[in-house]
Amino acid sequence: MWEVRISVLNAREPQAFVLRPPEVVIGRGRECDFRIRARDVSRRHCRIIFHPTHVAVEDLGSTNGTIVNGQPVTGSVALKSGDVIRLGSALLKVDFIGQTEAGAHTSSVSRAPLLAQSVEEGPASVFVKLGDQPPGGNPTRQH
Repeated sequence: MWEVRISVLNAREPQAFVLRPPEVVIGRGRECDFRIRARDVSRRHCRIIFHPTHVAVEDLGSTNGTIVNGQPVTGSVALKSGDVIRLGSALLKVDFIGQTEAGAHTSSVSRAPLLAQSVEEGPASVFVKLGDQPPGGNPTRQH
């Protein structure tokens, strides 16, 4: 089963979440699976899509765009472990759990309704508050 851990690099408190199939919508709107409290994040900013052979991110027409490793996303972009996604001022690091991004998936891919779960056993719909790091801050620096 594909599982992706998203670490919020500039959250007020260190946070990591596990995302699961079939997709996770990220944005500041209440209807999103993964909510980020920031004015420069669109209500429905992007989505993480779990395909049989890879996991991808797709911008949903956001105002400020979705950026992976400094490159704007047009269409759908396959993700790799270590990728950094920028959504406005939010910095999200991607890590694959239990297999590599190119690894074969098992035949029992879970289609459970749980889309996002805190690594610390938090709620299914997560809410992230960003820290005071400026939008141009260094994504590799830990606070």
